[in-house]
Amino acid sequence: MILLCIYIECPVLTQKQSLNDDIAFIEAQSQGLQVQTANQRLLQHELQQLVDTISITSDQLEPLRRAPIGKINGLKDIESSLVLLYKALITIDPSFVTGSRSDGALSKITSSSGFGNSELATMQALQEKRDRYLGEGAMFLDRLKKHMDITFGAAFMTTRDALTNIDQGSMPSLKKNVEAHDAGRNELWMLSPVMLFAKEIDRNSWDSLLRMYQTQAAKLYQEEVRDNILTWRKFARKPTGEEQDLLFTAQEKEPESFTGTARKLTVKRSQTLARGLRSASGDKETKANKAQDGKLYAFDVFSRILEDTGPVLLTEQNFITEFFHATSTEAIDFTDAVQEAMPEARRGPNLWIRKQFEADRAMAKHVTGVMEEIFSFWPTEIQSLVDWAVQADPLQGVGILGAVDRKLVDIEDTNQDFLTRNLQKIHERLKGLFNRFLDEQIRAIEDTKVKIKKRKGVIAFMKTFPHFSAAIENMLPSTSNGGDQLEVRRMVNDAYQRMNKAMFESLKVIAKESPTVTASQGQGDPEDKEALNYHILLIENMNHYMEEVDARDEMVLETWKAKAHDEYAEHMNLYVDAVIRRPLGKLLVSQYPFRIQLLYVC
Repeated sequence: MILLCIYIECPVLTQKQSLNDDIAFIEAQSQGLQVQTANQRLLQHELQQLVDTISITSDQLEPLRRAPIGKINGLKDIESSLVLLYKALITIDPSFVTGSRSDGALSKITSSSGFGNSELATMQALQEKRDRYLGEGAMFLDRLKKHMDITFGAAFMTTRDALTNIDQGSMPSLKKNVEAHDAGRNELWMLSPVMLFAKEIDRNSWDSLLRMYQTQAAKLYQEEVRDNILTWRKFARKPTGEEQDLLFTAQEKEPESFTGTARKLTVKRSQTLARGLRSASGDKETKANKAQDGKLYAFDVFSRILEDTGPVLLTEQNFITEFFHATSTEAIDFTDAVQEAMPEARRGPNLWIRKQFEADRAMAKHVTGVMEEIFSFWPTEIQSLVDWAVQADPLQGVGILGAVDRKLVDIEDTNQDFLTRNLQKIHERLKGLFNRFLDEQIRAIEDTKVKIKKRKGVIAFMKTFPHFSAAIENMLPSTSNGGDQLEVRRMVNDAYQRMNKAMFESLKVIAKESPTVTASQGQGDPEDKEALNYHILLIENMNHYMEEVDARDEMVLETWKAKAHDEYAEHMNLYVDAVIRRPLGKLLVSQYPFRIQLLYVC
């Protein structure tokens, strides 16, 4: 009986298991059908969105043909139509923005819903829509170019009116001019998103808009900057002739005549000139007074012109970069730019901020080309200013080099390629002029040992160097103020090294060849007399060097002052030793040899 029950239950269990499997299979099939249905619905929805995106009616595009671009409401309607057009074009072909956007932004577009390089993109219907939309965009951009030609002119008229109302005060300045330009730019910012549309969809139209702007901007900037340079030059002190007293080559131009005698009698005035240079560059309290007296040195005039022009170039390039979206670092597309703010609320960013180095060198070159067109006059003007400054006084080139170096350090690693390139050209030219000037000064020092007639007292180049070095140091910032970071400091230190070496070597040659005493006199010991004169000449000159040279914590000058001290100490000891031995030694030693030797030792 038990066995029979077991036999009967087993088929029932088997059927139940099979039924469960069937149910699980049916449920799995149902879930799969649900997922498939959901995917189909999602795909249908996306396809419908794509169709809706690329399907734009004539009414939706009508604002592109008729809406006034310069009116707020008209611009809103235009931007709404452009957004539809933009989305349709990049949906059909995302390559429209290739090269005008960063890789990250482009990948975002191509990864979104769109036909891209699929087979659907080659459909005749899509190609027809693409051509139609491009035609609509081209028609609008033609309207935009005509409108912007007038709008740019109106913006610069606003700037001119603002410039006439500026009170420059006692000193010329272009900083207030930047505010006047901002007044004109305020009328343009609401059109900035449209510039981005032109850049991404039609690069040729974007270039045309840039050329329109640069043509009108160049006229105004040329007047402003040239007037500023001419005004600053009126504050420059006139050459007095004393500048030559600071140069070693002045010795070659001083014949024994009334003119030469007068120049020698006024050599102390070079120290006054050096003090004046100190006031012009290092003494902040007297800077304003010197400027009001109209006695700015040429290097200081150049420095102030550079300080004035720098912000103008900076803000103008930043405006071009921001308004025309001429950068590869921008992470937004046209749709985002439109949605950031309403047209009436759009304002420009802070144009005084230094932007980082532009990684896209093609775009950087393009912006530099625009700046070169706007400020095409500036390289010639600034070069003429350099020639004017160094013509009367070559030493002014050192101060100009310092001003250029400071500006180059200030704009290092920024996107100011135009300013950097032109300053580097000036820097290279001034370096060549300085090297030739240095060679002339060293040659004049070395020629002294041949041409000098009066071989006693402080030699002319030893008198000149303290004033020469003081004038240079007064034009450069001190080491504590960042002067050690400038290339001109290295150049000047190398010059000090070469000049001092030539001076010390020439001095020893002059001392050895002193004709004060000759052997033909036949009296006394001529070798001893020549040795004394040798020591005396070195002692006088080394003492003058130690007393007059102001090292200003510069290591090169400190090193040579230490060498001068060592030379002074050495020859003073030798001189004292010779003085004690010559007049007393022979007389006393011959009579009391043992006593005088003991006395001398004591």
